[in-house]
Amino acid sequence: MNANSVGASSSRRSGSAKNGSNAPGLKALAQSKDKLLLDLKTAVDDAQGLMKEVVESSAQGAASIPAYVEDKLSTAKVHLEKVTSAVETQARNATAATEQYVKKNPWKSIGFASAVSLCISMLVVSASVASVWRTLGDKK
Repeated sequence: MNANSVGASSSRRSGSAKNGSNAPGLKALAQSKDKLLLDLKTAVDDAQGLMKEVVESSAQGAASIPAYVEDKLSTAKVHLEKVTSAVETQARNATAATEQYVKKNPWKSIGFASAVSLCISMLVVSASVASVWRTLGDKK
């Protein structure tokens, strides 16, 4: 469990409208990411095509290549900045929701952290016990 899931679960329990507003934001974020990846793929494909044309074309054609590649890369950079901004906003919102939940429910938060610590401890202990048994089994 991470801070995002704690904040999200508190929004669901409280029935706030904030949770409903995150779904369109996540959908838009996914669409922006897909658009960015498509733009990057297109830029790479175009660059490969231009490289083939450079080999086959005259000096005049080669002069336009840097401007074209720069335009495609700047478009991809703009989309990357939008996606980065959206991710940062989502992270800030999740942090704020988690902080608010912990302030409203300190004992629940302590209990949750204790339960997670107990589970992790049990996993570590069981792994070390299994390792000891394997070691003992190898010595026989």
